[in-house]
Amino acid sequence: MNKVRSPGITEPVAECGGSGIALVIARRSLYTEKEVCVQGKFILSVRSALLLVTVSALLPALLIIIVSGVEHGRTLEQSVRAEAHRQVESITQVHLETVQAVQRILETLGALEPFQEDNRPVQTLVLSALLRDNSEIVNFAVTDNQGIVTTSPLLPTGTDLSDRAHVRNALGKGRFSAGEFVLARAGGIPSFPFAHPLRDATGAITGVLAVVYNLGDYRELFDRMTLPESNIVGITDNRGIRIFYRPENLANPVGVPIADENWRRMRDGEETGSFISDGSDGVLRYYAYRRVLLRASADPHIYVLVGVPEDVAAGAARRIIVRNVALMAAVLLLALAAAILLGDLVFSRGFRVLVSTAHAISEGRLEARTNLPRGRSEIAVLASAVDRMAVRLQKREEEKETERAILDRSLREKEVLLREIHHRVKNNMQMILSIVSLQQENSGDMVHFRSALESRIRAMAAVHEMLYESPDVAAVDVSSLLQRLAEMTVWIAPHTGPAPRILMKVEGGTSIFLSIEYAVPLALITSEVMTNSCKYGRNAEGAVEISITLDRVGDTFHLSVGDSGVGFPRKAGPPGPAEETGLGLQLVSALVSQLKGSLEFLNGYGHCSGAVVRVTFPVAEDRLH
Repeated sequence: MNKVRSPGITEPVAECGGSGIALVIARRSLYTEKEVCVQGKFILSVRSALLLVTVSALLPALLIIIVSGVEHGRTLEQSVRAEAHRQVESITQVHLETVQAVQRILETLGALEPFQEDNRPVQTLVLSALLRDNSEIVNFAVTDNQGIVTTSPLLPTGTDLSDRAHVRNALGKGRFSAGEFVLARAGGIPSFPFAHPLRDATGAITGVLAVVYNLGDYRELFDRMTLPESNIVGITDNRGIRIFYRPENLANPVGVPIADENWRRMRDGEETGSFISDGSDGVLRYYAYRRVLLRASADPHIYVLVGVPEDVAAGAARRIIVRNVALMAAVLLLALAAAILLGDLVFSRGFRVLVSTAHAISEGRLEARTNLPRGRSEIAVLASAVDRMAVRLQKREEEKETERAILDRSLREKEVLLREIHHRVKNNMQMILSIVSLQQENSGDMVHFRSALESRIRAMAAVHEMLYESPDVAAVDVSSLLQRLAEMTVWIAPHTGPAPRILMKVEGGTSIFLSIEYAVPLALITSEVMTNSCKYGRNAEGAVEISITLDRVGDTFHLSVGDSGVGFPRKAGPPGPAEETGLGLQLVSALVSQLKGSLEFLNGYGHCSGAVVRVTFPVAEDRLH
């Protein structure tokens, strides 16, 4: 397997006295990321191993607790559902006892002589007395064999009850019959009716004795039963019309059909059964039901239904599972915390710090240190070796960075300088061409043409000569430049008599550096004015004394070049348009414009008694050096 190494990695490790652990850690820190991952599949840290063992030990117990909780929850769920079936049976029994009591009353009344002989006044007295004494009964009625009321405490004689199912069944089948949900004609109370046939002495059916039972009485009966508040109790007739519902709910009113799906399951199912479905109120429930028959061969006359919300039926199981899992999770967390604490107490953190530092160094973070206490232990010796290794690597890297920075800076300077040289060559060529063109137009003497052109080109060359001699190739020392120009002018400029004497003064110090874009025009201006002074600036004794002064006020420079001659042909001020015909003056004016400065022609200014040319120009701060 190939390994990525950095220079000098193994030398500090060797200083650990041949420690094998140090060499392993140092080498391991140099593996590539892929190799570390591959090794990580087989090598676990101490903490990871302790955590893995802890989890492995507790996981079977957790699974056992979960399985036991599920089984126990199922048992509780089955118990809740079984309780719903017991409640159905209890309610059914209460209803059947009520029906049997009603049947006995009707059979007893039917056996009395006034009802067999159709003694209507006595019937009215008896039925009225029973109605007063039994609040659960809405009304009694006696009909003939056509279902027409003949006697009733509340209904008028002649009321047709032949449309009632209980009356039809009693007349048609000749036996005690139950009806369907009705709103009693006497008072409009939700009721459930029953009927018993009346017979004469020969056994022939002469009519029906009917009773209407108040469904509100069921509430009092069921309130005396112990039913869970979350459970619902419903009773329907044989059409699926709800005749009772507890607790009262606007979504499940009495007198309307129950949900179609629930009615279908009860109607088509077994006599006793169960199902899970949404109720009319949208709640998912487990329903236990039973069809209630008056006799074995008869059709059911009501259906009893008890519903338990599914979250109640299964909630106990869920709560047990959640509780057990929470307890086990708490135990697991405590065990993991204990394992971590034990690992930190038993196994020093120093090993982890060493590995972390080695990885950091291998990733290029050479400032990483272990910062572990020094000592004679293996961890301390190894930490010291790793730190020394990191110091050496960091020092080498810093040296390389410094060298790279120097090389980059030098390369950038050379690139800038090369572009500047091309730019300068272009500008200088253009300026030389302009000077040649102007000189050619203004001079018919080839000797004078050659002398003037040489003077101007040498002034430009002096700037470049000083540039490559200067440590800063971007700027020129103005005082040195003016000194060199003075020497060249004395040597080149035409003059008679003694050599010109030049006095030069730079205010504010002798080291003012300007960039080439200022230095070249300034050199040409100075050369032109000095050449002119050498030609025309002799005093009465025939000597030429030239004064050059450069001073600076803020970012504004003032250059004054004057002589001791007779001065300009005027008192002061620049030559007029008609006088400004000389090439020198034209060139000076153009160069001042290039500097964005101003030009003055004076007589007797400063130390000079003759002609003085004063140039004022601004210099941007970034062009000063």
